[in-house]
Amino acid sequence: MKEIRKDIQDIQTSEKSLFQEETILEHPFACTKRMEVLSQIKEAVQSGVNLILLTGEQGSGKTVLCRLLEQELAPSSTTVFFSQAVDSFEDVVRSITMQLGVEGEAGGEDEDIGFAVQQISDFLLTESRDLLIIFDEAENIFLATLERIRRMLEQIIGSGARVHILLSGRKTLLENCDQISIGDFQNTREQHFDLAPLSYAETADYLRNVAVWQSDVDASKVFSDAVIKEIYGHAQGNLGMTNTLGQDALKSPSD
Repeated sequence: MKEIRKDIQDIQTSEKSLFQEETILEHPFACTKRMEVLSQIKEAVQSGVNLILLTGEQGSGKTVLCRLLEQELAPSSTTVFFSQAVDSFEDVVRSITMQLGVEGEAGGEDEDIGFAVQQISDFLLTESRDLLIIFDEAENIFLATLERIRRMLEQIIGSGARVHILLSGRKTLLENCDQISIGDFQNTREQHFDLAPLSYAETADYLRNVAVWQSDVDASKVFSDAVIKEIYGHAQGNLGMTNTLGQDALKSPSD
């Protein structure tokens, strides 16, 4: 389920931008620290962790990391990716049933929704499939919807099916999850990952590694120590802003 945002695609119309989600997904991720987090999340999923929280500030690379995880697990897992905060729990269940091709339809009644969730569980057990559900911008999900998602997770796990939910969002997500943790979630294994800002050294490595993908660019000249220092001074380790400034540097290497 590739949903590259239009504002990213329009950064450059005449040529593909190096510092954008679409390009980065086509290459090994150039940021070592982010690759380490990706490896840890993948290991958590494969070891049976059911609920994973990924937090970081805007522009920290959460969405790219989620997309890379989707790619990594594609052969063995069905992924349902919610790229924006969901409006309702009914929409969540409906999207999952559609993605899996399950006949159960989530209507407006609790009985219909419960039946659809049971259909999802039965499908996963019959097909012996793992299900990965990724919610981006999860800090914007209503608490009532978030709690119902947690209860759905508990129900599917209780049936014996293999399901994993990744909630990705800003750090306020942790506060929201704490508010619903008073519920009786006995079967859920949880793990939290946080994306810290890039250090100066990580910023330098990232910029130069990405520039190597463009054969006619001398990364050492475009991203000199002075340029990297300037970029880091503005971005302060924020990956999104680093990408924007890095692309500006490629466009005007003499400036």
